[in-house]
Amino acid sequence: MKKIIISICFIAMAFYMNAQSDVKPEQYRYIYLWDVTLSMKGYGGATDIYDDVVEYLYDGIDGLPNGKNREIIVCPFQEEILDTWKEVCTIEGKNNMKKRISNFNNDSVTCTNLVDPLKYVEHNYVDTNYITAIYLLTDGNQNAKNASESFEHYLDCSKWSRENRFSHLIIIKLIPNILENIGTGDGYDVLEGQEISLEITPTNRINYNIIEANKNGCQEIKVAFSPNPTDETIPEGVKIRVHSAQNSIIKVDEILTIENGTLTIPLNYDYEDLKTSYQGKESMMLYYDIQKDSQRIKRDKDVYVISVASSMTKVDVVNEPQKTLKITLK
Repeated sequence: MKKIIISICFIAMAFYMNAQSDVKPEQYRYIYLWDVTLSMKGYGGATDIYDDVVEYLYDGIDGLPNGKNREIIVCPFQEEILDTWKEVCTIEGKNNMKKRISNFNNDSVTCTNLVDPLKYVEHNYVDTNYITAIYLLTDGNQNAKNASESFEHYLDCSKWSRENRFSHLIIIKLIPNILENIGTGDGYDVLEGQEISLEITPTNRINYNIIEANKNGCQEIKVAFSPNPTDETIPEGVKIRVHSAQNSIIKVDEILTIENGTLTIPLNYDYEDLKTSYQGKESMMLYYDIQKDSQRIKRDKDVYVISVASSMTKVDVVNEPQKTLKITLK
């Protein structure tokens, strides 16, 4: 069997949130659409990659974060969905899912339909109560005559948009020279076998005291991004558009570059006006959209496909002096 090397590190939470919503779902779905057409086993002279893909699925499932609020769904498909398996994302659930994958067997010779299995998943498992990552693993182009539409047309006309969905689609090309006309879209990514998927996660919550910041001459917010997998570093030159809700206390809309793992966000406001506009503490939301020219970054010999794992940071804006405790020693 010709061994293929799949060097893609799974995106644990590749999703994009609604840019106008302050409500973050606390439930997660990781859906694997697994192409099991017989070409995966070398039928018709194709490259036999079946065992490698099974190991790839095992590694991806093992690498998912555990939690009873997280679901793993695996859907083997050919011209249609053949089965649907769902497990809770716990050690037991992961082991059960790997047993299902190991025990699966199918010898039907069919064509490949990518569109209708995706439509099935979208209709049944994508909703705003879940943050959803969908992984489409395939070794070929769509060639089913009974498909409802072409794969290219589906991607162009579907609502895979980072602006208004709680889900993200990752198309994983397991061998070269497939899906040649498919490029990275507005709400989906295409990963080659030699590319490394790297998600970057911003700080979840920040406390920004405008009085203390003004005293220190620091009228800016610094958001740290951490990479996953953690043994990687964020490549230089990653550009992020950061913006706040239109009714936020401090309006932000900038395209900035992450430097040394940190995004420095300048705040365009007049301190003298802002300090009298409210007292106490209020909150604003910062939202992130990675720029298209930063979705693929080359470093040395590797190509990194960058995605933002969480598209928001909650900032508590405080307008009050920091409390200090004075102790007098006699």
